[in-house]
Amino acid sequence: MKALLVTLFCCVSFALIGQEVYTLKIIESPSGRTVENASVNVLGSDSINISNAKGFVQVSANLGDSIKISHPDLKTAFVTAQNLKVFQIKVDRKINLLEYKHGIELFYTQLKGLIRYPVDAIRNGQSGLIMVYFSIDQNGNMIVDEEVKNKKTKLLEKEAFKALSKIGGTWSVDYKNTVFSLPIEFNLRHKKTPRYDDIFLPKGYLMDQIDVTGYKMTTIRTIKTN
Repeated sequence: MKALLVTLFCCVSFALIGQEVYTLKIIESPSGRTVENASVNVLGSDSINISNAKGFVQVSANLGDSIKISHPDLKTAFVTAQNLKVFQIKVDRKINLLEYKHGIELFYTQLKGLIRYPVDAIRNGQSGLIMVYFSIDQNGNMIVDEEVKNKKTKLLEKEAFKALSKIGGTWSVDYKNTVFSLPIEFNLRHKKTPRYDDIFLPKGYLMDQIDVTGYKMTTIRTIKTN
């Protein structure tokens, strides 16, 4: 019995001696904010460590051990203990990145209801894919970048700016200063939609595309009959 206890003690001591202290900094992706109260533990160990307000946490592990990071709002992540003793871990959120406080589906519904195919654009045969950029300020308000990116789609871009400015509601301030890219494609029926690759440059988070269809205007002549 003594021999068994001595053997177990030696094995545990050897494992502890071989362990290193790792400092992790947990970052939410892609907002870049630090994650507080994330649970971090080495697989096979009952010890759980909690990240502080700055996202830092320390764990003891052997080289090659798997370290688990979990948080109610984040997807569970795993990293392997490596030679680097201090490293940063980016973890994705479980929920949709865009936290429109009235529901992201309502945001898209409102926008689709507000945006129109400009009459002048239809007359000029103007169509194409545009990219609209916006960010969130410290109060959760949407700030739209209203700089026209391409003269060929000027009327379409201005229509998108106008529609976005009419949408009410606020966004999660967790994503302030994050840039979002909203692709909107204006299609004219019976006309191939041109692609302007020079403006299709997503920044930050790429949102779902919105399609707007226009119908080419025709002149109807009235014929008098006796």
